[in-house]
Amino acid sequence: MRVARAVQSGIGQQSLFLYGPNNIFVRKLASNAALNSDQSSAMKLANQLSYANPNYSYNGGTAPSFYGYSGMGYGGLSLGLATLVIFQYYTIPLYVVDSTVPNQTVTYIQSNGSPEAPGAATNLQSYFNAVPVPDVTKIPQGQIQADGTDGHAVFWRPSTNELWEMWKFSGSPGAYTFRYGGYTSSADTFDGVYPNYWGARATGMASAGGLITIQDIVDVLHGLPIQHAIMVAPPVTSATSFSAPVVPVPPATRNDSASNTAQYEADGVTPNPAYGSVDAVGEGTWCRFPASFNPATAMPSSGPIALAIATAIRDYGLFVGDTAGGAIFCLEDARVLGSPYSWAKVNPFARHNSSVGNYYDSYINDNVPSTWTDPTLPKVTEVMGGTNGVVSQIPWQQLQVLQPFSA
Repeated sequence: MRVARAVQSGIGQQSLFLYGPNNIFVRKLASNAALNSDQSSAMKLANQLSYANPNYSYNGGTAPSFYGYSGMGYGGLSLGLATLVIFQYYTIPLYVVDSTVPNQTVTYIQSNGSPEAPGAATNLQSYFNAVPVPDVTKIPQGQIQADGTDGHAVFWRPSTNELWEMWKFSGSPGAYTFRYGGYTSSADTFDGVYPNYWGARATGMASAGGLITIQDIVDVLHGLPIQHAIMVAPPVTSATSFSAPVVPVPPATRNDSASNTAQYEADGVTPNPAYGSVDAVGEGTWCRFPASFNPATAMPSSGPIALAIATAIRDYGLFVGDTAGGAIFCLEDARVLGSPYSWAKVNPFARHNSSVGNYYDSYINDNVPSTWTDPTLPKVTEVMGGTNGVVSQIPWQQLQVLQPFSA
């Protein structure tokens, strides 16, 4: 576990590697890592990640189950835009707390708001009776959990080696609640998969696993690689059959229930050609680009962030960690910037190129002190989401599915 902090500029700051040294997210893939005998999930995932790319084809031809759908969202689902890297909602705010942050009880509740019964979820509440909750008044955004109905929050206290993650975290000081989550007392040996079917994500894999951290962006702008697997949450996940029980793909230990695509296209009349299980991918599916894949050659016009993401997928993998309303990649929630609980101590978006878009300024810069800028850091010139975003430039049709593995 790396706990050293860095100078204000972020130069010399060590990348954030949560969990143990052999956790599932940082295990570098062998060049000859075993591939699954059934590669259909690669095509299905590529279809979901590429639906808004008008130039998309699978191995040079139209993908067998590709929509050709031009309406709002993949099969009419909710996010409605191209594949996204999100950092404003439905992502993960990661707070690094020290021993000065006081503990308080965070109550495990049912959907009706009443406390869960003692012993529920293998005594989950007992691990949330003394949680170091950050001081919300020190968070520029004025809210601890991520925006969106999932309300994720992760607290890591290096001094005691403990880590808490929560789904639907909400409330106010002294009266915080959560709907599910996970806890480990040994973060530096944690393999990334919770016991007892715990975990804020549907798969039981750790929430911050596969998260593109703010420090990752700082590292990339300094010419350094992303050194972990990348998580994606596509809109259509399932078991191999919608009539069969949904079975997670190891290392996932659990998953969402099966989801269908919209039965009709946006007009509500035209049958959706991919309705049902077409393009559904099992949660826990782990993919990679071939070891021979050269991002610089395959993506000659791409910037450093897109190239770093593609390289990390080649070297560590891309895994289905959850289900979302559209195909999403998660950048660490920027609400941590400007707070004393941020691992990264520089705002990599502070000097963005104006072509990137105003959302960096309106969501991040307005709430981060000017002292968090670094004039030596190269500007961000890449758009995170949309039809011209970083992930739209990646040749998803070259994905390969790895054999399932255990943690």
